Amino acid sequence: MSHRQRLRRMVDLRLDRRVAARIDPSDVLQETYLDAARQLEQYVAEPPMSLFLWLRFLTGQRLNGDPFGSTWGPRSVTRNRR
Repeated sequence: MSHRQRLRRMVDLRLDRRVAARIDPSDVLQETYLDAARQLEQYVAEPPMSLFLWLRFLTGQRLNGDPFGSTWGPRSVTRNRR
């Protein structure tokens, strides 16, 4: 199983179903990869963990709406309710 498949599975399992109706897991991964690209030079200079663990960490931050570098942040499950 590739890193992408494993990360996608993580997002599928952890993304709240009510939010998942508005946010595609692929979008979460795409944003994670953008975060990784921005931080890649720092990671390569001094890798704190394996590449997969680092990507998993970034994905977790993205899912938790971490305020440090997050572009979409936490989502309200009641927001935009009709």
